[in-house]
Formats: sequence, structure tokens, C-alpha cells
Amino acid sequence: MMRITLFDAGKRFNRDWIFRHLSFKFSPGNSYAITGPNGSGKSTLLQLLSGSMEISEGEVRWELNDKVESQNANSSDRSTAEIDKEKVYQYIAIAAPYLEVVEEMTAIEFLDFHRQFKNLLPGLSTAEIISIVDLDKAAHKQIRYYSSGMKQRIKLAQAIFSDVPLLLLD
Repeated sequence: MMRITLFDAGKRFNRDWIFRHLSFKFSPGNSYAITGPNGSGKSTLLQLLSGSMEISEGEVRWELNDKVESQNANSSDRSTAEIDKEKVYQYIAIAAPYLEVVEEMTAIEFLDFHRQFKNLLPGLSTAEIISIVDLDKAAHKQIRYYSSGMKQRIKLAQAIFSDVPLLLLD
């Protein structure tokens, strides 16, 4: 079970604030939809929640089974209480069009490579996952030759079949 809490969080690029003074608790067992017009910061917020982007102000706290990892923009020490900041990625999977895949790899190589960093759901082989997302015929083809829809399916497979407490879809 994972909880993410934002405390007066803000993100800016150069001098432009994408959002500011955002406080919210994402609790385990719930689903959330973040809506808004293009350019309103939805993708930026998901990247902050996943730990792949630094906040500009405030604090983001990740809690997992009484373990806490906190990133405080006002603190020079961004280490964690119990979960190292560098390991937050192990607990979160994200799929988004802007995320890159290793195009020189095949789907099999890509999922097997991903498995070295994050466990995939138990009981499913790489071949079964590829079959579920209907990429059987392209499993041995380099991802660079995939259509954009096929690339999106391999990104979704990598995220959805990861054995993590939190899934973010952009």
C-alpha cells in the first residue's frame, strides 16, 4: 500500500509556475483522475508523483508500509527516512507517451531488461505479457520498427505488468 502526500508543492520552469501551493493526499485503494486543459501541468504533476522530477517548492512524501521517503525543496538533505529517494521508482510504474523505450531492443529484450530493475507480476512470463498486448508477431523485431501504437503497447505492458503498489497512466 502506497500513499503520496503533497505539502504546499510547486513546480516552475524558468520563471513560469506550472502550479503552486498544491497540497493533496493520494491514499491507497483509490483511483484518481487528473484533468485539465493542455499545458495545465498534468504530466508534470505525474512526473513529480513518480519521483522522476524534482519539485521547486514544498514537499512530496512517499509512504509505503510505514516507510517514508520525503523530498523537501527547502532542505539541502533530500535523503529518505527509510526508503532511499533513489529507490522510489521500485514502487511506482508509469506509462506515458513522452517516455522513451530502448529502440535497439526487441520487446522481449526490453521487458527482460526492465525486469532487472522492477519485478513483473508473478506467474507471467515475458512471452505471455507480449501475447496479452498482442505483440507476438513483433516480439523479435527491434522496437525502432514498431508503429507508435505498438510502442505505446510495450510501454503500457512495462507499466501495467510491473509488480508495484502504484500505477500512473498519462
